[in-house]
This record gives sequence, structure tokens and C-alpha cells, in this order.
Amino acid sequence: SVIMHDVVRDMALWIACGCGKNNSKWFVRAGVGWDEKFSIPWSQVERVSLMMNMLSELPPVDSNPCHMRMLCLGNNFLSRLQYHEIRKFTSLTYLDLSFSQLHRIPEELCSLANLEHLDLSGNSDIEVVPHCFGGLIKLKFLYLEETRIQMLPKGVISKLQALLVIDIRTLRPVSEGIRMLLELGTLPNLKAVGIHVGCAVLREGADLPIRYLILEDHETRALNLSDILSHNFARRTLYELTIHMANLDQIIIRQELALPSCCFGALNQLQLSEFDNLREITWMETCPASLFPKLTCLFVEYWQELEHLSWAMYLPCLEQLNIFNCNAMQQPFVMHHGDNKFGEQDSSKTFPCLKYLRFSWCSSLVSIGDPDVTFPFLERLEFEHCAELKSLPFNMDNLPGNLQFVQIDVKSWERMKGELEEGVKSFLEPKLKLYGVL
Repeated sequence: SVIMHDVVRDMALWIACGCGKNNSKWFVRAGVGWDEKFSIPWSQVERVSLMMNMLSELPPVDSNPCHMRMLCLGNNFLSRLQYHEIRKFTSLTYLDLSFSQLHRIPEELCSLANLEHLDLSGNSDIEVVPHCFGGLIKLKFLYLEETRIQMLPKGVISKLQALLVIDIRTLRPVSEGIRMLLELGTLPNLKAVGIHVGCAVLREGADLPIRYLILEDHETRALNLSDILSHNFARRTLYELTIHMANLDQIIIRQELALPSCCFGALNQLQLSEFDNLREITWMETCPASLFPKLTCLFVEYWQELEHLSWAMYLPCLEQLNIFNCNAMQQPFVMHHGDNKFGEQDSSKTFPCLKYLRFSWCSSLVSIGDPDVTFPFLERLEFEHCAELKSLPFNMDNLPGNLQFVQIDVKSWERMKGELEEGVKSFLEPKLKLYGVL
């Protein structure tokens, strides 16, 4: 989200309306409340935004909205939406119905022959895509993530020849994944794909421009990330990767070919979650910096046996690290002097870009790491429900000079402040946000 001053926002709308000459063309009432009475000049307006108003239905359409191009209704309560009203918007090219508690995809939407952008994401009750969906032949952007859709009817995808972007990172892995990936391969203009699948079907999407991938598999016991790297998309277009594998015992990272291009070259965000048995990642013949050269955000969640995350210290572009519900972890970052198992030439330089570090619900966490672990650019440090925390790895020689904010519970701060150097304590105190009671 973006926050701007009211005056700046009004100025932006004024400019968009031809500096006041066409005030009726844009009607923007986002976030004003469910009790607001909307009187929309449908016959004149081109763009309407009623986002985040808790609306249960569309304001009455009392005329033919022949000029309507854009309609934004996201973040409302539209389960009782009168779909026959939408059929009147025959010129509509952009429709946002995201996070609006829809129970189904209305067939009336399929009559909007000029639609180019359709966002139905976040409607978790939607399970079925109607066959008539294939009639939206001008559709370029389609977002279905966080729905319960598991498949698109056979032949629907291949009819959407104008598609540039499709995101089907649904709440469950897609069924008939091989067939869907093969259909996606027939689209000539496709630029980006988001999808939720199992490991076995990835080979059919090797040459697709997969940008967002959720990989879920409850049968696999061992995963070699090098197998994923054997596909073109992993090296070239993959931007966000999420891995859920509850029964996984082992993740192996082995780079058989010592080539600079054999890496996740575009990967920006990695989420590793729901590993019940996995203790650590095994690194062989490669190192974190070479495998993830552009990784900026790392999320580690529900990893019950994880004891440390030391490999993350050497990611060259890592800016944000979130660790949630890792209950075996006592000290996540451990230096390996003289025998750096992660293959870095200079193992003394840790977290060269990290700005944000957060621990949540890590019940065994005692310390972040030893004083040799440095955070030269850290700006925010947050702890939430880490009841055993006793120390911070800071002294007068390694203080993170950019630190602006530290969140910690009162009891943990009382335990550790007596052990800190006086200068370190004076440095931290103005930045503290304490919660809880002593």
C-alpha cells in the first residue's frame, strides 16, 4: 500500500481528469466506509474505484455506462453482488474483484468481451471456473491466486491467446498440472506465470516463463534443488519460490556444473515452510552466494527441527529475514572458523545487506549469534513471543550503526540489559519498543 497526503492525492486525481475539465470521468471513493451513499454518474464516468468500503452490492446502475473502462471493487463483501448489473459494462477492460468474498465466478463476467485485466484473487470460496471463461479472448492479465480453484476446464487456457500474465497460485496444488502446463505452452504472448504444483509436473513447464512458484509435495522425502535448476525458468525468470514439504527429511544443494549461470539468477524471495523433520540444508560443491546471487527476502516458517540458519549470513543481497515458529532453534547464526562449510572466501563478513530481522514464536531462542556475527546495515530488529531470549550479540566494536528500531518484550530486556556493555545499552535504549509486563 502507498500512503500519501490528501492534497497530493486530490492533485493526482485532478490531473488525471484533465486538470478539472473532465471531473466526471474518474469516480474514486476508496476506503470511505460502508454507510457512504454513492451517486455515480454512470453515463459519463470512465474509471470507478470503490475499494475497501465493506460494500455488499454495487450501487444501482441507472443508465448505460457506455464509457466505463475500469472498475475496482476489491476488498469488499460482494457475496450478494447483482451480477446482471456488471453485464451492462460492455466497454470494461479492467475489473478488480479481489478479496471480496465471492462464492463463485459468475458466468455474466464472460460476456465482457473487451476485458483485458481480471483480478479474482483472494476469494477463497471460489472452486470452479466456468467453461464460458474461454470467451474472454482479449484477456491479458488473469489473477486467481488464493482461490480454491484446482483446474481450468480443458481447452479454456489455450483459447486465451492474448494472455500475458496468469497467476494460479491457488490454496491447493492444481490438479491435471501436466495438462495445464502444456496448454500454457501454447500461448504465444505469455510473459509471466504463477502456479502451485507438485514436483513431478515441473518438467512440463521447463521452458515456460514461471515467475512465481509454490512447490508442494507430501510424498517427497529428499529434494535436490539442483533438479529444479535443470529447468530454464529456474535460472532465468523465477522471482518468488515457496516450498511446502512436510515429510521432507533432506534438502541437498549440489552444483554438478561449476558454471556461473547455474544458479537462481532472478530469485528475489524464498519461503521455506512446514518442514516437520528437516534439521538443516546440506551444501555440497557450492555456496549460498553463488546459488542465490540476488535473493533479497527469506522467510523460514514452521521448521520444527531447524537448529541453525548460518548459511543465510552469506547471502550477498539479503535485506529481509523472517523466522517464524522454529521451536528447536537456540542460536540461529553460528560462525565456522577455519572450516567454513559454506564455501565463502571471507567468512568474517556476514549479512552484508541485511536491513530487517524478525523472530516470531521461536520458543527456544536464547541468542541471535556470537559477537563475530555482524549486522553492518541492520535497521530493524524485532522479537515477538521469544520467551527464552537472554542476549544480543552486540559490543562497542560491532554496533549496527543504522539501527533505528528494536522490538522486544520487557522480561527479555530486563534479563539481558545487565549483561550489556554500558555503551551498548545507551545505544539501544532510545530505539527500544518494549511490550508485555514485568
